[in-house]
Amino acid sequence: MSSIQSIASGITVEESKKTVATLDRVGACISFACALHCILLPFVITALPLIGLGIVASSQFEVAIIGLSITLATASFCWGSRIHGKRRTLLFLLAALLLFFVGHDLDGSMHWIVMSLGGFSLAAGHLINRRLCRSCEQCHDH
Repeated sequence: MSSIQSIASGITVEESKKTVATLDRVGACISFACALHCILLPFVITALPLIGLGIVASSQFEVAIIGLSITLATASFCWGSRIHGKRRTLLFLLAALLLFFVGHDLDGSMHWIVMSLGGFSLAAGHLINRRLCRSCEQCHDH
């Protein structure tokens, strides 16, 4: 992002980097939690109602956590690509969307495996986006 674009939008390069860093940290944590949810749920599904966490096994919870993960990833990856100029993080978003779409229609263990891969794809995209933002030469010039 050039300094003219930053001034015109009212946001400095440093503020943009901090915002993307926050989005990436939160997004990576939620995406990783999404992946863990998909991996662990088949093993703990019977115990969840006993400890008052039956909502975690509901399809509404799954849709909510996936929706939040995708929203944060979209914002973070798009904003980050404006800062560092690389669009490869968007491939992780597209891969996750494809995996979530395909996994949603699968049954049994394949559902959880494919959905977990979608969550890990988003988490990896956040980590790469963060690394690209940190190493951005243009940002170090300002």
